[in-house]
Amino acid sequence: MAFDGSDFSLAKGFTDFSATSWQDDRGVIAAIGTEIYFVAADSGAGIWSWDTAGSADPAKLSLTGLTLIRDLVAVGDKLYFAADSDIDYKRELWEWDPGTNSQSQVSSSAVLDLTELDGDLYFVTVGDGGPGDNPIAKYDLSTSTETTSAVANIAWDLEGHNGKIYYGSESAIDSSMYAAWEYDPSSGTHTEIPGTIADEVDSFTSIGDSLYYLTKNLPGNYDLYTIDFA
Repeated sequence: MAFDGSDFSLAKGFTDFSATSWQDDRGVIAAIGTEIYFVAADSGAGIWSWDTAGSADPAKLSLTGLTLIRDLVAVGDKLYFAADSDIDYKRELWEWDPGTNSQSQVSSSAVLDLTELDGDLYFVTVGDGGPGDNPIAKYDLSTSTETTSAVANIAWDLEGHNGKIYYGSESAIDSSMYAAWEYDPSSGTHTEIPGTIADEVDSFTSIGDSLYYLTKNLPGNYDLYTIDFA
């Protein structure tokens, strides 16, 4: 059913919620069962949980020594996210276990744009060099192993969809523009999707069988597109 602007409501009004501001960065809300996790600021950004089946206000997770939190992703009964633990502005991969109320570091790699595909985690890991030194990394949760696949230029806004990873990057056809790309983990190939070149390409979102993204051709407004996989 298409949203016509008439059928929506406030999910929850937090009368006693003490967070001073909401985070508006990418990937700052995730769900495990009826529990919603989100990023908000209260003397520094933190992760909060809210049980949508209950009546209590959100509670802040007891994370220790973590800042610059973003990219919340739920896999099974665990929450994964990127955060900085040593004030070097490099986010590492972390896990929160709601069953034990504990945090643990999963990977020390620099993590950007974390997403999930078929039970594994994917992210852009930042190297020390220029373009080509920012590969897409896969973290296999079943074996606790990390592998990477080189990208010609910097990738962003990773999204898993139908067995593949989609992202924005510089166009191979016109290096002054950007395009949507497809990465197939089974073959290791990266393919620019025809007809997606624009001044900006981002915000990939998978909903059901459809994949949506935004483009902007300067100085105009953003346009919403969907990729036809037929």
